[in-house]
Amino acid sequence: WTLKDTLGVMLHGLATEDGHANPRSWCLPGADEYAHGILKECVARQGPADMAGLMRDRSSSLGFQEMDASYCFAEGHCSNEAVTDATTVQETEAMCDHR
Repeated sequence: WTLKDTLGVMLHGLATEDGHANPRSWCLPGADEYAHGILKECVARQGPADMAGLMRDRSSSLGFQEMDASYCFAEGHCSNEAVTDATTVQETEAMCDHR
């Protein structure tokens, strides 16, 4: 994580400057304990189902279950049937753009 990354988040949020998904946002200082291994599993190995299990377990062990569940529900992720194990980053970006 660099000063440039920090400035980018301050100016553009967690997305890249041109509005795309930014995997580096998972490296945000303070997020490492929560996100450790999750990005690698989901993107590098392309295993979103395994990542979901890791995320659930990590959320539980750190006491974030209620916060994560509230976020999931509020953003409509819990009922989004368009996302599957085969959904790509590009497809999720299109879904976000549509919203």
